[in-house]
Amino acid sequence: MDNLYPMEMWEYDQRIRFEWIDVFATVGTAVLILIFSFLFQSRKLKIDKSYKHYMTGLAAKMAGTFFFCSIYLFYYKGGDTVSYFESTMAMVNLFYKDPSNYIEVMLSPPSVETRSLFDDKTGFPYSYMFFDSHTFMVIKITSIFSILTSKSYFLTSLLISYLSYFSIWKLFLMFRDYAPEIESKLAWAILYFPSPLFWGGGISKDTYTYMATAMFIFSAHNFFILKKRELGSILLMMLASWLIINIKPYIFIVLFPGGLLWIFYDKLLRVNSKFVSFVIFPIIIVGILGLSFYVLNSLGGSMSKFSLERAFETAAVTNHDLKQSYYGGSSFDIGDFDGTLGGMIRLFLP
Repeated sequence: MDNLYPMEMWEYDQRIRFEWIDVFATVGTAVLILIFSFLFQSRKLKIDKSYKHYMTGLAAKMAGTFFFCSIYLFYYKGGDTVSYFESTMAMVNLFYKDPSNYIEVMLSPPSVETRSLFDDKTGFPYSYMFFDSHTFMVIKITSIFSILTSKSYFLTSLLISYLSYFSIWKLFLMFRDYAPEIESKLAWAILYFPSPLFWGGGISKDTYTYMATAMFIFSAHNFFILKKRELGSILLMMLASWLIINIKPYIFIVLFPGGLLWIFYDKLLRVNSKFVSFVIFPIIIVGILGLSFYVLNSLGGSMSKFSLERAFETAAVTNHDLKQSYYGGSSFDIGDFDGTLGGMIRLFLP
């Protein structure tokens, strides 16, 4: 009788086991989410017709998640998302074995000492992922969801995708308020576009940072533009910033000054005098550049190779790599770049 249930359908590297119980749990959870979402949509439609896109957007998000997971698990039989989850399983096993050690790993930067807390019974996170703090942050966060799902790959991916959809939906509503006449086009661009549905649908850096970027934008909009001075908006901005800086810090290098420009430009539009606007605008630009430099420079330790001190050096190394014919003779050359601010500026001069 013990061999009848659960029935193992597929196994990857003795780590990820896809069993019948995963099918039932994942499908059952998906159905419950859709039922709950349908009831939520029905209630919201009475006051906001834009919620007609809520269910279809969520269904598209879930479909993208299942497609992404299936492609990497069954077709490629590997890849970053699978490696993320295999490393996550070691974290969950550590939690089951010794919760205090799990908490220590969660709260500590990657090190030889924290890696020694794992053993043959828990399994080990992949070294190249463990010792990259930005990559390991994905594993840390994913482990929380995986504990809730008893190490189910598809169900964990589904929960992460469902959580990320809330931020994406809020972003859609924000842009809808600015341009209600193109609501359907905005829905296609934000909710139904194939690329983010696929790449932002599984266990990956893209899923978390896409969610965090949307979260940062709509919470900053609520607090600074709509002047909804709520604690929730501040906490969401802080959480979004933390996620981005700890997973893909280069996004924050663009997002922070861009957000400042957006906020101050909105204030500038409210000034009635064109002369005052003309005088203030250059001052605002200089202020934004100065504040951005100060904040990003202060975060240098958290951003590693993407800190301001090393950003140009990283760009120069990347540029050199793109100029090589590594990929079947294909290469990309924007010109010589010596890894300095002056060298970067010279690229744009005639």
